[in-house]
Amino acid sequence: MKIELSKKDLRTAQLKASIWTGGNLDKFVSEAINTHEVDDKAPKATLELYIQRGENTETVVVKNVPHKVKEEVSNVEPIENVILSAAIEEILEEDFQELPKEIEFVDLVK
Repeated sequence: MKIELSKKDLRTAQLKASIWTGGNLDKFVSEAINTHEVDDKAPKATLELYIQRGENTETVVVKNVPHKVKEEVSNVEPIENVILSAAIEEILEEDFQELPKEIEFVDLVK
């Protein structure tokens, strides 16, 4: 995955990296990532993802995925975050030689 920043955002990141990490932009970004934790209070949902491996399609259940909710008159329904689902699928495809049948979301962000 490639990250693209506007020229202004890149300059800002470089300046902040100069202050906080001796100019090491990679270290600055890594520390920023580790600063943002998964919100334990966010509503959780279970995702069922279908990963294509050669001729086979494998199902992976990802539990306790943070989701926004859309409140209706009588129920609360999770709103699928397509970007989050795609990122989870990419991690599963690239980082797991053997796909788990089930995994907790927090195990993907450790």
